[in-house]
Amino acid sequence: MKKALWAILLVCVVAFPFSAWATVIVKFTGATGPLDHGEYIDPYGGTINGNVATLWCVDMNHTISSGQWWNANVTDVTAVAAGDNTYLHDKIRYEKMIWLIMGAGGNYNAQTQDNRAAMQWIIWDLSQSNLGGHLSYHPTEYAYWVTQLNTNAWQTANYTGWEILTPTPEGPQEFAWYDSSHHVTPEPTTILLLGAGLIGIGIWRRSRSK
Repeated sequence: MKKALWAILLVCVVAFPFSAWATVIVKFTGATGPLDHGEYIDPYGGTINGNVATLWCVDMNHTISSGQWWNANVTDVTAVAAGDNTYLHDKIRYEKMIWLIMGAGGNYNAQTQDNRAAMQWIIWDLSQSNLGGHLSYHPTEYAYWVTQLNTNAWQTANYTGWEILTPTPEGPQEFAWYDSSHHVTPEPTTILLLGAGLIGIGIWRRSRSK
């Protein structure tokens, strides 16, 4: 009996962090930013495990439609590495994207629409390893922000709380989001695992008291 209880507890302890923090359910509810050259720019509306969230698109290689939902792996941007669950496996590119999303160290929402559009097109070009690909859309603003990126100012930013949401299996677009609490709400399976662990502890303690 004790061996079985310890097995239950071990499974719960091991599975809890992975099920709680590694995978979430993302739903795309639509664009909230303006239209630019046929594409809506950041930010976008959505939910993560049913909670309202602001999403930032870091992927021009896939598509998405309003109302679509999917499972996504969650990767802290500071932990991105070769062979991980992200589409790009490139920490530097993601940090550059998020630096732009953060308003290049300032306030993204305070930027002019042309600046915001240029930032978005740079982000999408970075996702395709094609920096400069959409320079003609906003030449002055695009060139300015590329110059800023080349000064390596992005390296001094604080990326704590920024996470990459990568669809699994691959298909929908990849998004970034800022988790102010630096963790996501556990899925129902996680709650069940935790409950099983607590029940197991209760049974074990009761058996010891007899």
